[in-house]
Amino acid sequence: MSCGINALSVRDLSIMYGNAANPVVDGLCFDIVRSETLGLFGKSGCGKSSVALAVMRMLDAVGGTATGEIIYEERELLSLPENEMHKIRWREIAMVPQSSMNALNPVYTIKKTMFETIRAHEGRKTPTKELQERCEELLDLAQLDRRVLSSYPHELSGGMRQRISIALALALAPELLILDEATTGLDVTVEADILHTIRQIKEKRHLSLIFITHDLRLQNSFCDRRIEL
Repeated sequence: MSCGINALSVRDLSIMYGNAANPVVDGLCFDIVRSETLGLFGKSGCGKSSVALAVMRMLDAVGGTATGEIIYEERELLSLPENEMHKIRWREIAMVPQSSMNALNPVYTIKKTMFETIRAHEGRKTPTKELQERCEELLDLAQLDRRVLSSYPHELSGGMRQRISIALALALAPELLILDEATTGLDVTVEADILHTIRQIKEKRHLSLIFITHDLRLQNSFCDRRIEL
């Protein structure tokens, strides 16, 4: 559970798209404490995913803008130069976006996808042996057989692909992980299995989690507390 120190503070966050008359999110404030699982709850279209993109400073890619403050480890993310934000994104704060299990490259093996993802975010030529070991450790963490590395996405179940997406988000050992509808579209049994795995990973790595969903049942069973948009 929490140790009482904020991992992230959001103050007066407002999010706009294009020339819309009204903001999608207006004056949102919340804190997430280190090692806490905070639920972000609301109906479809209320701006939950927009909040996640704002924290990642990726809103501009979908035509959005944000005002207010997002403070992480004493750094205000919205005003941070991009080169500094680049050091935080995926390394310190990572996200599993909606439908991420369907975004894996169909012509790449899981091994190639993981290798290229890690190399792209690290910005260095990581030795192949080191990559192999790290990918195997990530599969162990996500409770997947290491033989999955040689598989293509179409050869895996939806639950297995979602575990790969979670493993990819953890590749650079972030401290804060955002899960945006991470179990949507999965069978209830598979969903429970994945949430149990995420909880184990959280405890092992002492992660802080933002868990986004429109499912109140999941919020109540998985989160330490929740806020509603």
